[in-house]
Amino acid sequence: MATPMTTEAAVGIGQNGGGIGSKLMKSLVDPLIQMFSFFHKAIRSELEGLLLAAMEFVRCGRGGRGGSGGNINSLVERLRFLRKIY
Repeated sequence: MATPMTTEAAVGIGQNGGGIGSKLMKSLVDPLIQMFSFFHKAIRSELEGLLLAAMEFVRCGRGGRGGSGGNINSLVERLRFLRKIY
């Protein structure tokens, strides 16, 4: 079974430094990692907010004890949005 190709091998960077290939790879990888990191932080923040909103919903007694159900719809929509983007 073959070993997976490393990023350096895919771009054509050798052991001696690489030149243009290594500069190109570094300039492409850094922004991608940064974008992934920001995206991850945004999802975690929204999940935390959704959890707090759900706990507040339950704490206020709207979880099936005479509540109108209006707030649960907003929670469900937020969850659906997160599921779509994730």
